[in-house]
Amino acid sequence: MAEGKHKKVAYYPGCALEGTGHAYNRSTKAVGKKLGLDLVELENWNCCGAMEVKNIDPKIQTYLSSRVMSIAANEMGHDVVMAPCNG
Repeated sequence: MAEGKHKKVAYYPGCALEGTGHAYNRSTKAVGKKLGLDLVELENWNCCGAMEVKNIDPKIQTYLSSRVMSIAANEMGHDVVMAPCNG
């Protein structure tokens, strides 16, 4: 990557990083910046359902995750997504 250029990457923090993992969220953003990544948080993202929903209905969990990827690709035009959420 050329000096001063930043790679735009869709950033999906997920529920965990917005809640109990807020320190992980901050450190992920800091490391991304050092690596020359411009982390662009997804607009209107939803929980991926990995923790609660997948135990009730895995199909719904798949839908929720697919929606997140669709936002990144179709609505925001990103081809790379960083998803550090532990869900």
